[in-house]
Amino acid sequence: RVDVIQNGAFCRRANDQRHGCWLKEAISGQAGNVVIAAGTTCSADLLALDGAPLLHLRRFSVLQPHPLSGAFSGEIRLGTLHQPGGNSWPIKGGSMSGNVFTAFRRVHLSAERSLQGKLLGPRMIRLQGVQITGE
Repeated sequence: RVDVIQNGAFCRRANDQRHGCWLKEAISGQAGNVVIAAGTTCSADLLALDGAPLLHLRRFSVLQPHPLSGAFSGEIRLGTLHQPGGNSWPIKGGSMSGNVFTAFRRVHLSAERSLQGKLLGPRMIRLQGVQITGE
C-alpha cells in the first residue's frame, strides 16, 4: 500500500523499480487498484461559486499525467459553466491542462465517494490553478 495523498496534500509517488532508482526515491511497485480517502467537504459546497465563475466538468477524456513531470491535458467532453448571479450554460469541447503535482497541493475532495473501474475515491474533486482553453 502506498499513500500518495494524505490530508488533502500530495505526499509521494508510487514508483516502480526503474522510476524509483532514477528518481532516487523509495520503490513501491506498480500502482494497481487505487483508493483515495474521502475529503471533508460535501459535494454541494465544492460547487459553491465563491464570487468567481466555476466550470463543473462531468465528462472528459482520460487524463494521463506524465509519470515524472506530472504534466497532463485532456479534452472537455461535457461540462457546465456557472457564473455568479445564477447564469449557467453547457460546455462541450476545449481542453484542461496543468500539472498534477501543483494542482493537488490545493485540491479539495468531496466527503462522498464512488467506485469507478479500479478507483474508489471522492465523487467530486475541485482543482484550482489549471488552464482551460476553448471557445
